[in-house]
Amino acid sequence: MSDMFCHLNYGFIGTGSICQACLQGFLHTAKIPREKIFLSSRTPIRLKKIADRFSVQPVSGNEELITKSQIVFLCIKPKDLVPVVEPLASQFNRAHTIVSFLAGVPLNVLQKLLPNVKRLVRMVPNTPASVGEGLFAYSLVRDDPSLESFVQELFSPLGVVLKMKETQLSAFTVSASSGVAFVLELMQYWNEWLENHHFSVDLARQISLQTFLGAALWAKAFPNLSLMQMQSRVASKKGMTMEGLEIFRKAQLDSILHYGFEKAALREKKLFDLKEGK
Repeated sequence: MSDMFCHLNYGFIGTGSICQACLQGFLHTAKIPREKIFLSSRTPIRLKKIADRFSVQPVSGNEELITKSQIVFLCIKPKDLVPVVEPLASQFNRAHTIVSFLAGVPLNVLQKLLPNVKRLVRMVPNTPASVGEGLFAYSLVRDDPSLESFVQELFSPLGVVLKMKETQLSAFTVSASSGVAFVLELMQYWNEWLENHHFSVDLARQISLQTFLGAALWAKAFPNLSLMQMQSRVASKKGMTMEGLEIFRKAQLDSILHYGFEKAALREKKLFDLKEGK
């Protein structure tokens, strides 16, 4: 990351889990100075707790944060967008870069609320950003090589950064953001099975974590092979692995997972009622 990023000020409106994941990543992986990061929240006790935890700068309100920051991250709940941002719209200007983490809120709604902002990014992150292993997908209002370069360089220390069409962000949100929880759900089943076979809690956790991590890294090491081809290297015909896989397939595990994905995607669309953006 260039020195330029260490001279900018960063403001987070909202202090939820995504804000905290990015804070952790920016401070410990990207090495952004703590005195350059400002937080605002409608809950003073929570604001102090998070600011103290990360040793960053709390501010008295959103107005002060906007005045002090060149980069502003919207980390509030989608339903709070209009009541929080609309009264502040005139305070944003062409010097600001706005990064929205609000699930389900399209760029045209953000444009309407922030007509003075020209550098506007809709982004979907996930929580492994806190350890430098995140996934970030983003879309812009229009092609802007300078802004694309800025986004890539700012977030790349926190993980993999992908530009995509806005119509793809909903599926990405389910697979990569909600997907972290889905994978952890599967990992819990590994843990439970091992504990039922008399493994200690700590050892069951270690085996489960390393199995998922090792499988991902192993597949990543062979980019020219499909996941099915990688699987065939483990599961020999009539072997014990194939026996287990056949049970999963007979139970239509794929259909169960796809149904969960689709339900999550439908919920994402309801997080922000477009009527509120009018």
